[in-house]
Amino acid sequence: MKKIIFLALNLSICVPIFAQVKIGFIGAPQYDRQRWVSNNNIFSHTSAGRVQFQLGVIADLPVGDRWSIQPELLFSKHSTKHATDFDLAIHSNLYNLGYLKMPVNIVYLQPFAKSHLYLGAGPYISNLVIHNYSFFQNDVNLGSGQLRVGKSQNDQITAWDIGARIKAGIQFKKGFMVGAFYDRGLKDINPQFVQTFNNTAGVNFAYFFNVSRSDKFNRYPDYYNY
Repeated sequence: MKKIIFLALNLSICVPIFAQVKIGFIGAPQYDRQRWVSNNNIFSHTSAGRVQFQLGVIADLPVGDRWSIQPELLFSKHSTKHATDFDLAIHSNLYNLGYLKMPVNIVYLQPFAKSHLYLGAGPYISNLVIHNYSFFQNDVNLGSGQLRVGKSQNDQITAWDIGARIKAGIQFKKGFMVGAFYDRGLKDINPQFVQTFNNTAGVNFAYFFNVSRSDKFNRYPDYYNY
C-alpha cells in the first residue's frame, strides 16, 4: 500500500511537469574560430574565422514560471583555416570538422510584451564525427585526408570537446524562438605541442511544435490574445 501511495505521489508531481515539456527543431548559422596557445605560453594565435552551421533538436523543460532547462542535441559543422608565411610561400591548413554536440542550459525567462526574453548558460560536450583537412601552398591544394584522432602525440585531434555556452534572445508564445549564443571551448583538442580550443558564435532559430495546452494557460495565460 505504501508503494502505491508513493508511486501515486510521484506521478502527481511528474505528470504536470512533463505535460509542459516542449520539443522542437533548432538551427543556426555560426562563426568558427580556434585559439592556439603554446604550452609554455610563448605565443597565442587565433585562426581565421569561417561561417558554418548547426542543426538539431531542442527541448524545454519548465522548472517554474521563470526557469527552464533546455538540452539540445546538434550536429555542429566547424571549419577553420591557419596560414603561415614560409620561404616566400603561404602555407595554409583548412580543417573541416563535424561534432555531435549536446549543450544543456539553465534558462531564465522574463515576460516581455507577448513573449519572453531569455538568458541562459550551461556546459556542452561534443563528440567528433568528421575530421578532414586540406593543405594548400599559395592556394594550390597539395593534399587532403583525415586527421588522426586520439590522445597520443602522434595524433592530431582528440575525439571529445568540452566547453561552456551562454545564450540570450526572445521566445515567442506561438512556439518560435530566436537568439544568439557563444560557445567557448575549455578542453584542449590538440594532443600535440600546441593547445587548441574551439570558439563558436552564432544566431539560432527554433520552433517548438508541441506547446501543450497546460503550458499555454499556465506559463502563457494570454497565449491566444494578440
